[in-house]
Amino acid sequence: MTAGGGARDRVEEAARGSGRAPGALFDAPLEIVDAIDAPYETRLAALQRWRAHAADDAERRRVGEAVTALEYGAAERTDEPDEAPASTRYGGVAHDDA
Repeated sequence: MTAGGGARDRVEEAARGSGRAPGALFDAPLEIVDAIDAPYETRLAALQRWRAHAADDAERRRVGEAVTALEYGAAERTDEPDEAPASTRYGGVAHDDA
C-alpha cells in the first residue's frame, strides 16, 4: 500500500478524479481489483482513470489487464450480482427451455 486508509476509501478517492492519481494511491492496478469492499463500478472508474493518466504503454497495458481481471471476476461471482452492470451480462440470461 502506498497511502494510509482503508482500501475502499482509497478506491473511492482514485475514482473521483480529484486529489491524488490512482498510481499515487496504489502500487499496482490489481490492488484496486482486490479491494472487494468497494463496489464494482467504483473500482472500474478508478482503473479507467488510472489508464487515462498512465505514463506509458506498459502502464496502460498493466491497467488494461487489471480491468480484464475485474470484469472476469464480476462475471464469475455468483454472490452479489447487483455489483456488475447489466452490460456485462453478469449472471447470464434466463431461458424458458422447460
